[in-house]
Amino acid sequence: MIDSHCHLNDKRFSENVEQVIKRAKENGVKKFLVVGYDLVSSTKAVKLSEKYNEVYAAVGIHPSDVKKMKTHDLDEIEALLKNKKVLAVGEIGLDYYWDKEQGLKNEQKEFFVKQIQLANKHQKPIVVHMR
Repeated sequence: MIDSHCHLNDKRFSENVEQVIKRAKENGVKKFLVVGYDLVSSTKAVKLSEKYNEVYAAVGIHPSDVKKMKTHDLDEIEALLKNKKVLAVGEIGLDYYWDKEQGLKNEQKEFFVKQIQLANKHQKPIVVHMR
């Protein structure tokens, strides 16, 4: 069994991620895809993938986090994509539930397209957030 979308990079697991992985493996989970949602969580996903053989990473900017992005964040995401344990770009998409202003919707669309282009450039699938 593969956990194809988990957030072991969440701060709630920072003290016990090793035990969480161990329990999951005891219950049949063989591999984990830790999905990033901003630059910090994407970087942490990659670090976890480097530490644990059974962990892989997806890196990207969640649509709700686009408004907090800095101009260089996409460059940093692209740099992370070069790591052999990064399997996908994600968690990306469109989410207008919280961001109802047209300007934020346009920004989400722009960064969704840019991240799809990064995925294509690096021949990676995408992990799409949908609400």
